[in-house]
Amino acid sequence: MPKKTLYVRESDLPLWELAQAELGVSISALFSEFLHERTAGMERVETFVHVVHCTPLLISHPVISIPAISTPGEAWGRNFAVMFAPVGLAERGGAMKPHYVQGGEQLLAFLEKAGLARDAAVQMEADLRRQASVSIRATLPRAVVRPHYTLRFRPVYVYNAGGGKELLKVEVLGTPAAGGSNRWHANFHRLDQLLSVLENTLELPAPQMTALRRALLSGEEAELGGRVSGATCVITEEQLMQLGMVEEKSVYN
Repeated sequence: MPKKTLYVRESDLPLWELAQAELGVSISALFSEFLHERTAGMERVETFVHVVHCTPLLISHPVISIPAISTPGEAWGRNFAVMFAPVGLAERGGAMKPHYVQGGEQLLAFLEKAGLARDAAVQMEADLRRQASVSIRATLPRAVVRPHYTLRFRPVYVYNAGGGKELLKVEVLGTPAAGGSNRWHANFHRLDQLLSVLENTLELPAPQMTALRRALLSGEEAELGGRVSGATCVITEEQLMQLGMVEEKSVYN
């Protein structure tokens, strides 16, 4: 059975012991029941779906191609940028991230996969034949609108001239917590730098940081929320960028 660790303040220990004794069920069962109650109805969120025409525009850089806003009917073809803007104070924060698709069929497939009703997706595609952009309000799965990620750490060691092992780098991989193909990655060549960035960005508890350091120094792979590092931790895309991670994804998906 998977294990998760909860860090409890010392002053709260009597409360936990009282709950265990009086209610007659395990703390893990109580906590799971609490989470089910608190997260009921949170699986979906109201959001604005924005779709705009765009077209690839080559700039002076020999490798990078960035999208530019265009108008319907251009010879470049029908390429689109899709963005989600969650409704409500609780969902604000961070710029809308564009998802790029090519052609009307791919747009329909992307919108339906995101959870939009077929008739609404068809209407948006039809409107974009006459308009430069279209926006509608819809209720979509939270994982689509505000995806969360888990972090996995892989230490890479090499042997030095004296036969000892030295840490070459730590590979960090971010994968969608709710499934998905897009991933984020970064390489840290100094362990202290990685731990400092994690502590400043994610505000992880000291026991979790200690466990992560110990695992990486011993050559073990580790995952935030996994067997080694203890408490569950999911990361937003904004936090991934703050960590200096880069998305492994082509311009058009």
